[in-house]
Amino acid sequence: MTRPANCSDHLEPCFTGPISRFCQEEEIPRHPNFEPKGVIPACILPFHEDLKIDERAYRQHLRHTADVHGVSAITVSAHATEVASCSFEEQRRVLDVTMDEIGDRTPVVSGVYADGSAEAARIARMADAGGASALLVYTPYAAAPLARLSCCLTRRAYGLQSLD
Repeated sequence: MTRPANCSDHLEPCFTGPISRFCQEEEIPRHPNFEPKGVIPACILPFHEDLKIDERAYRQHLRHTADVHGVSAITVSAHATEVASCSFEEQRRVLDVTMDEIGDRTPVVSGVYADGSAEAARIARMADAGGASALLVYTPYAAAPLARLSCCLTRRAYGLQSLD
């Protein structure tokens, strides 16, 4: 991956797709003015009985969801698409199908879920290169209990009610 000339040296590796507004780009993203606000549903990912992605049903679901009045973007590779069960190649295929089906008319937010930062960065670079307008980065599953504990301790320290 080549680094744009104006990118800071601390960004390694540099994103060069539509997500990376901190880099000057020659290529204009599909939705350059996208702001993540409004109604942004997470699409489901249908599977066949053999657990392969049902692309025909997925394309139909994408079109149906994107056609709903008021939807400002679509989220893919989120929890609703069983992202934790999808391989890297399946996540790439989900994004490719999504961009092919609705990417020209609807901004796409791509989920990033991984247990390690190197894999999360690889997924984020793939989503960026694939045309996603934004990323939705998830806390690794292993860190979720720590996040809940931290939240509870913070609430207790400030005298707020427990989450339970």
